[in-house]
Order: sequence, then C-alpha cells, then structure tokens
Amino acid sequence: MTQANRDGMALLARHGLRVTRPRLEVLRAFDHHDRLTGEDVYRLLARDASGISMATIYRVLAELAGAHILDRYVLGRGASVFARHRGGHSVHLACCRCGLVEACDDEHASAALAMLAASRGFVIAEAGVVVKGVCIACAASPDEDVAS
Repeated sequence: MTQANRDGMALLARHGLRVTRPRLEVLRAFDHHDRLTGEDVYRLLARDASGISMATIYRVLAELAGAHILDRYVLGRGASVFARHRGGHSVHLACCRCGLVEACDDEHASAALAMLAASRGFVIAEAGVVVKGVCIACAASPDEDVAS
C-alpha cells in the first residue's frame, strides 16, 4: 500500500466517509493537480485503466465536496471545477468562458473579507468566494457573451 493510499484512507476516515476504491482513486487524481473538472478526473483515471464510470466520479466528487475534502467552484453553463479544500479564506477568479480558475488568496482579499464581516458585526470562521467573469485571454476575443 502506498503512502498516498494511507493518507487518503486517513483523510476519508477523519471526515466520516467509508474508504472505497473510487474515493481513493478520485483523491489520488488531485495529488498532482490543483484544480480538476469531472471530465479531467475521468481522463486521468481512464489513463490508469481504473474502470470507474463518469457517473461514479461525479457522485464521488459531490460526496468529497459535501464532506469539505474538496471545494467546488461552479462556473457558467453548469460547469464545475474542484480543488482540495485548504481551509481558511479563499478567493478565486473564475472565467465563465474557458473555465480557468485562478486563486488570488492574498492579503488584500483577506482584508476586504474581514472589513465586510466587521462592518456587519460578523466574525469569519472560514470564507470561500468565487468571482465570475472573463479572463484576459477570453476578453481579447469578444465573440461570446459572458455566461451567468
């Protein structure tokens, strides 16, 4: 058994999820990739001849996001991108055309979140913000409307 499998098993157990081969395989796909779509995971696992169906991959991604093991970023046109949950505050910019998701977790974003919360007497435990728009590359070719 590999260290990655042991780590995956421990992670699932900490979040109260039963250890299954599909869950371990999907987690393994994120070992070398920051963000993946369901289709990306399917292609990676198909390359390894895992035999896991697309439906199972989407079910597992939803379970892992529900358990806060993965974060789900919903883009325009129903597309979603998943990333390992890091905790704390996160701000991401998501292109509604090409699906690019870029983290912008810097002190300015954290300060803006803290000011917003403080102005309403709220204490943030954890925050995840997705700002949808169009990336610079897509903006250079204005053929499509921005998806909502």
